[in-house]
Amino acid sequence: MLPPPGLLSVNYLAFARQVRELHRLEVAGLGDSAEADAVREASDAPWYALTKDEKDRAGCLSGDLYSISDPVPDRRAVGPLFEARLTVVNEACGRGDWDGVLALLRDWESDFPPHMLAHLRGTAWQGLGDVESAALFFEHARRLREAAGDDRSA
Repeated sequence: MLPPPGLLSVNYLAFARQVRELHRLEVAGLGDSAEADAVREASDAPWYALTKDEKDRAGCLSGDLYSISDPVPDRRAVGPLFEARLTVVNEACGRGDWDGVLALLRDWESDFPPHMLAHLRGTAWQGLGDVESAALFFEHARRLREAAGDDRSA
């Protein structure tokens, strides 16, 4: 049975908002700005209230966001290795092991087409209850499909 969404603490969700905003500023070349400093300062209180697991998850979110701004090349994954890894990821999704899904995707990111990688990350973050982060990955998957001339949904 899948765990219900919304299991993330208020402090985690507040910190995740700060992570997303800081990432947006860094991508815009404003990582050293007063605005970025204010975001960092605002993130202190929620950070100290996080559990170790939440801190680990927040660090992973930060890393995953770079797959949007610095995407992996599209290798058009096919073949038995891809199929086997996709099966493992789908099984983890079926169990609701969202942190496990994200870890697998980080380990195997070059083995998945970028649009699929983004969509699976969105699914995992949504499964964890971080719908704002999930929306970023779903939107990225949509943009990648459009850029490839594929009008199917991700």
